[in-house]
Amino acid sequence: MTNQTYEVTGAGVDPVANRNQRTRVYVISMSIRVACVLCLLFTPGWWAILPILGAALLPFFAVMVANNIAPVVDKKQHSTVTPLSLPDSLQKSASPEVIIIAAPKYKPAKQSDAE
Repeated sequence: MTNQTYEVTGAGVDPVANRNQRTRVYVISMSIRVACVLCLLFTPGWWAILPILGAALLPFFAVMVANNIAPVVDKKQHSTVTPLSLPDSLQKSASPEVIIIAAPKYKPAKQSDAE
């Protein structure tokens, strides 16, 4: 007997773990941004462009990473379904006629003479 496990949902990743990971990456990115801003105080001349770019572009990437939700993984195996068909011996004998089953005739209710 083999142990088979069945997947209940296609969620893939635990939402809490995913959120914690995205928060961690966001905090690290914002810490690097703060370091870039502090480097502006000590960077002379044209070299100041690098910390300026870091401080300006890191929020964009941090927000993009923080908003990136793990994709739902669909692990279901999809198989093609072929329609059933009648054996050749039955297909030849089958006729396209419409069969009407006798139904009781409709009898309208009798109207009373008192009306």
